[in-house]
Parts: sequence; structure tokens; C-alpha cells
Amino acid sequence: IPLGDAAISLTPDGKGCYRYESKTNPVGAARWLYGSPYEVSDFCVKDGVIRPNRYQYSIDKRPKDGFTLDFDWAARKVTTVKNGQTTVRDIPDVAYDRFGMQQAIRLWVMSLSDTTKRSEAEFVSVDDRDINHYRFAVLGHEKLETPAGTIDAIRVDRIDSKTRSTHSWVAPSRDFQ
Repeated sequence: IPLGDAAISLTPDGKGCYRYESKTNPVGAARWLYGSPYEVSDFCVKDGVIRPNRYQYSIDKRPKDGFTLDFDWAARKVTTVKNGQTTVRDIPDVAYDRFGMQQAIRLWVMSLSDTTKRSEAEFVSVDDRDINHYRFAVLGHEKLETPAGTIDAIRVDRIDSKTRSTHSWVAPSRDFQ
């Protein structure tokens, strides 16, 4: 049963900064129950590290869940605006918004010299309430059958939780997308 579609784009500005954007258009019961979320992460890459500047999340059916994050790297602070309330929190030297973290993981995998061997890394994610630490591992290569054909991909799993698993694959032949 189709649940809808999503358009995800990564657009460079030509100055080392990017806009990573997701517009989801669910249909039927999924739209009625959940709504249509929108996410955007504006970030720059400096010395091989992603530095988020601004993050925005909104969902038409649940406007109270929407929020923005503005990062001030000189002060090591993040300003959160949610439901008209503003909070300012300290952040570590390296942290990501929850959407841009996908690109940070992608860059990490791209930087590995041998993706056939297990490798682990920790990523810090900032959201509207918390600063979370996640561990990911590269588990080697797998062949994936897709509508576009068989793709050799690198498997990346979240490994820090026994109850929440995430499995992702990036394809070197497709710019690690």
C-alpha cells in the first residue's frame, strides 16, 4: 500500500555550505493520522566537519511539534524556538541537528580507508529537548536489489541501543548516497 512520497535534496551554495531538505507528502490514512512533515538543515563543511547553522522542523497536523535550532559555534550555544518559547543550551565542539547528522555519517563513511572492516564512531545530535549521543558501525558491504538494479552498498547500523535499531546503506558508486 503506497504511503506517499518524499523529495529529499542536498543543494550546495558554492561556498562550502549546503541546504539539506525533505518534503514528505503522505497519502490516505498516513496523511490523515500523521500529517506532512518538512525538515531542512542548513550547514557548512569546514575542515571535513559538518557545522550546522540552522535546522527547522514542521508538520502540518501537529504544529506544536515544530521547532527551529540556531547554532552559534563561536559561543558553543544552540538557540531553540518551540511554541514561542526560546531556550539557549551549551553544545559540544562537534554536534549535528538530527537531519544533518545523516550527512555527517555519510562523510565519515567516505573518509574510511577500508569499509570492508568494522569501524565505529559516535555522533552527537541536538533536538528540541535533548543532546543525544549515538554510536554507529560500518558492518561491511552488501548487495542490495533495487528497482534500479543490484547495488554494492556499505551497511551502517546504529549500535548504541538494544531497543532502537537503524540500518542504513550508502553506495560508493552513487556518491555514498
